[in-house]
Amino acid sequence: AQATDQRAEGDIQFACTKNVDYKLTADQGQHFDKEKGKRQMNEGDQNLPYDLAKDEFAGKGQGFSNPMKVALNATVYGRDYRDLPALSYADVLRVTLLP
Repeated sequence: AQATDQRAEGDIQFACTKNVDYKLTADQGQHFDKEKGKRQMNEGDQNLPYDLAKDEFAGKGQGFSNPMKVALNATVYGRDYRDLPALSYADVLRVTLLP
C-alpha cells in the first residue's frame, strides 16, 4: 500500500504595535538534519523529516487590542514515514518576532 502525504497546521498568535512593520521567523527546529538540510521530528532513535510551507512572515502590526494569527503548515511525505514505526514524533520550533 502506498503511504499518503500528511499535512497539519499550527497557529501562532501575537500582537504588535499598530502600523509597525514586523517579521516573524521560525527556526530550523531542535532536530534539524544539517547533512540533508531538513527539519525533522524525532522519537528515540527514529527521525521523520517534514517541510514547512512557509517559515517567514512579514506585515504591519494591528495594535495590541487586535492580535494577529499566522499558520505554520507542515507536510510529512508518505515516502518518509512508510517504513517507520508508529511512534509519537515531535519537534520544537523557536519563533522570533522582530520589529
